[in-house]
Amino acid sequence: MNSLYTRRFLFFVTLFCYVLAGAAFTAELADQPDDRTSYFITADGKRIYDDELAGHLSQLMGDPSPGSFIFVFTQCSSGGMLDDLAEALPSGVAAALLSACRYDEDAWMAASWDPSGCLAACGLSRPESYYAAALTTLISNGLPLGEIASLIARRDPAAPGGPATDPAVCPGESQVTPPEHPQAAFLGPGKGLRLGRDPFGGPIPSDRRVAIIVAGAADTVAMWNDLDRFYNLLLGHGFTPERVLVLGGQGAGSQVELSDPEGETLVVPAYVDAAATREEVLSSLEWGLAQASPGGQLVFWYTGHGDEERRIPWAEAYPLAPDMEMRGTLESTDDTLLDGSFYDLYVFQGDGGRHISLSLSSQELDAFLWLYDSARQVVATDDDGGGGTDARIELTLPETGLYYVLANAYEAGETGEYTLTLTVQDLSRGEEKENRKR
Repeated sequence: MNSLYTRRFLFFVTLFCYVLAGAAFTAELADQPDDRTSYFITADGKRIYDDELAGHLSQLMGDPSPGSFIFVFTQCSSGGMLDDLAEALPSGVAAALLSACRYDEDAWMAASWDPSGCLAACGLSRPESYYAAALTTLISNGLPLGEIASLIARRDPAAPGGPATDPAVCPGESQVTPPEHPQAAFLGPGKGLRLGRDPFGGPIPSDRRVAIIVAGAADTVAMWNDLDRFYNLLLGHGFTPERVLVLGGQGAGSQVELSDPEGETLVVPAYVDAAATREEVLSSLEWGLAQASPGGQLVFWYTGHGDEERRIPWAEAYPLAPDMEMRGTLESTDDTLLDGSFYDLYVFQGDGGRHISLSLSSQELDAFLWLYDSARQVVATDDDGGGGTDARIELTLPETGLYYVLANAYEAGETGEYTLTLTVQDLSRGEEKENRKR
C-alpha cells in the first residue's frame, strides 16, 4: 500500500503521496477553506494549482463550448481541486467533478509488496489506485456518475470500512490508515452524465468525445496501471485515439525511475502522445475545448502526486534589496505554513542567467529557506546549507521576473530573530552589452 504525498524538506524527492452558484455538491463533499490551496505535480516537477487550473479553463472558455465536462483527480488532496473548477465552469453546463479524497487527505494505492490476498480482496490483480480502480469498474457498468458518486464510498477499498483498511485483510504496511473519502461535485444535470453520453442518455457524436489523460509525477507502477486502465476504458466507450490526448512522463519511449517497485524503471507506453510537463498540460486544455465544441464532452483525468498548502499572501511580500542585511523576527502572530511553522515573505526582481545567493541565519531558530518564482513554482529550498542550523541557497536564476523568498522556521512554533541576505553576482562587461541589445 502506498500513500501519495510530498514533504517540504524533501522537495526534490517524491514520496508516496498520491499518499457556488449553479453547483450541486454531494453531502460528503468537504469544501476547502479559503486559506488553503491544492495542486498536482507534473512530470517536470512543477505544480498546477487548483485556482490556476480553474482560471486557465475559464479564460479559454468560448462560445460555443463543450456541452459537458468530466474531471477526475486521483492524487492526494485532490478534493481541493473541485470547488474552484465548479466556480469557473459556465452556469448551465453539465459537469461531474470527482476526486479520490478530501482536500486534507492522502489518496491510496496498492503496492508491489502487498500480499496477493490483500489485492484480491480489493478487487485487484496488480497494483493500482484503489479509488481509480473502483471508479472505472463502476463506469464500465454504464452507471450515471451521480449514482457512481453515491456508490463509490462503499466500493472504494480504501474508503472507511473497505477491505484495504482491515488489518486482517491487508496486514502491516499494506493496511490503509487513515481511509480516504471520495468527493464529488455536480453542475447542472451533471449527475446524469455517462462517458460518451449526455445527461439524458443520448450518445455524443464520436468526433466530439474528447479526453485529456495525464500521468504527471508518476513514479509507481500503480499510477501507470491507472493510466492504462482509464485509456482503455475511454476506447471502450467510443473515444477514438485521435481525440484522446495522453500526456505521460517525458513522452512515449522515455524511461521513468520507479519508487515502487523500488529501483526498477518503466518505459512510457507507445500510446502516450507527449510529455506531461506543466506547459503541455495547460496547453492541452485549449486543444480539448476546441475539439469538444460545440456540444461535445471533454474529459480530464489526472494520476500522479499532489498535495495542499496554506495560501501564501504574495501581494504582501516585503521588498528584498541585494547586498543588504534584512533583520527580522519570526513572531507568534506571523503567517504559518500547514506544518505550523512561522514565516516572513520577501520579493525581489531577478535577472535570468544571474547567479544569486540567499542566506538565512539565526541564533534563536532552525532556519529554512524557500525560493518561489512568479508562477508559484518552488525553485529551491534549503535547511542547513549555511552551516549549523543556518540555510543557504545558491543558484543561477532560470528566467527574469519576480522571485519570492520565505524566511521560515524548520519546526512548528519556533520564533526568534534572523538575518536574511541576498547577494547578486555582478554581470560581466560582455553580459551587460548583451543585455543592452535586448
